[in-house]
Amino acid sequence: MSKQHSVFISYTHKDRDRVVPIASYLGRLGLRVWLDTKELAAGQSIVESISHAISQSDLYVVALSPDALSSAWVNHELNTALTFEITQGHPKVLPVIVGKVDVPAMIKSRLYVDLSGTLDAGKSSLRQAIHKNLPEFDVTESLPAEEKTKLSLGSVTFRLRAETDKYYGSAFGDDITKSDVEEEAAILLKRLRKKANGILLNFVAAAEMDFTTPYPKFPNGDVTEYTEDSGGDFVGTIRKEAVVNVEVLNPDEQKLNDLVSSKLASLGVSKVVYSFFVSPPIDNLSQIALQRLQDNHVILGWDPENGADVELPDDLTLSVAPTSERIRLGIETKYAFQFEKRAKEFSVREFIDWLIARKSKVG
Repeated sequence: MSKQHSVFISYTHKDRDRVVPIASYLGRLGLRVWLDTKELAAGQSIVESISHAISQSDLYVVALSPDALSSAWVNHELNTALTFEITQGHPKVLPVIVGKVDVPAMIKSRLYVDLSGTLDAGKSSLRQAIHKNLPEFDVTESLPAEEKTKLSLGSVTFRLRAETDKYYGSAFGDDITKSDVEEEAAILLKRLRKKANGILLNFVAAAEMDFTTPYPKFPNGDVTEYTEDSGGDFVGTIRKEAVVNVEVLNPDEQKLNDLVSSKLASLGVSKVVYSFFVSPPIDNLSQIALQRLQDNHVILGWDPENGADVELPDDLTLSVAPTSERIRLGIETKYAFQFEKRAKEFSVREFIDWLIARKSKVG
């Protein structure tokens, strides 16, 4: 069996929506993709582990944008990759522009790819750059089937939530402090992280996961976690909600369907977000999809980032956020115990196909 080449992608999370489609595409070409997950390890000394991950990669892609160039982490990782390229011959450094920006002087003379427009328009240049940097990697092997796919499931994100029982700020003289609530939230995060690892092991071989840190790293995906404030039982009181998101690139759809239809409740999943990538892009897809929703559903809310919210029967809520190249569809229910049953009954692909079918009827 030939070696599977790996790519490490360095980026600022402000550019995540631009980077994930690129990462998904590289995965479909046959590369093992390692997304920079440094934000998971806030408070830890992670320089050594990131340096090790970069040193073990064949290709280092840095996603350049104004936000990326102002990021101390991205600049550190770029310098690290350039040092390894000189001293050990790999990874090969490939700059990719995802936002209008001047390429830094230290890499301006090298080959770079401009993906500040559509990914579809830049695919050929990206493949050529990969072949030039990794001539032994046959980038055309998986290309024909990929190019024929008009609608591909590029990623799926599982959201796990848990809320603290404790809350602080009560006017009744309770002894519970903010620190008590934060301590309980940390315990909840640890429990959710364990379930997140369970989700990962349904899609990633154990041999491909790095268990050397408290935050296991894995190819073709990412994990983020955080806590946020929510209301307590009384006005003015605050409790914490722990949230862990697990994103898997190019998931096996049969494994995904099996998981969604039978195990969401036991895993504690409260929301699933599917990202479908459209190739070639469909002009005005945002307007097409929104018009389709307006004609058939009541719009409960809308914003540029999350798109439109609609509610289906039996309390299934959808968030639909399309662009010309991607349709992001989130599904959730008001109560967690309802979610697995409704997710099993709802066909995500049929709904996406229904949205796109409107194309010929909208001027």
